[in-house]
Amino acid sequence: MAKAVCDPLFVKMYLAAGVDVNHTCSAARGTALHYAVSSATRANVATLLEANADVTIRDMNGHTALDVARQFLQAQPDNEDIKQIIQLLTQRALDNGQEA
Repeated sequence: MAKAVCDPLFVKMYLAAGVDVNHTCSAARGTALHYAVSSATRANVATLLEANADVTIRDMNGHTALDVARQFLQAQPDNEDIKQIIQLLTQRALDNGQEA
């Protein structure tokens, strides 16, 4: 699922087909949420969160999707989509009683 995460139609199609939203790819151990953040696709991040994507999963570098978003923001501090993604991820972490 991670490869198609840039296309909102594919994200919804995969989720409707019952694909595990928290599946990690073998190479980087990232989830679709990691890839959606990396591509700064806010709508897909929101869709994955609605499907109960786990914001605590870490990739092979030990980064959560929120960590990836924060790194992205350092590189592109004016990117409004990534700022909104950080808000979404932070809220989900707090809602789950986790540190953000």
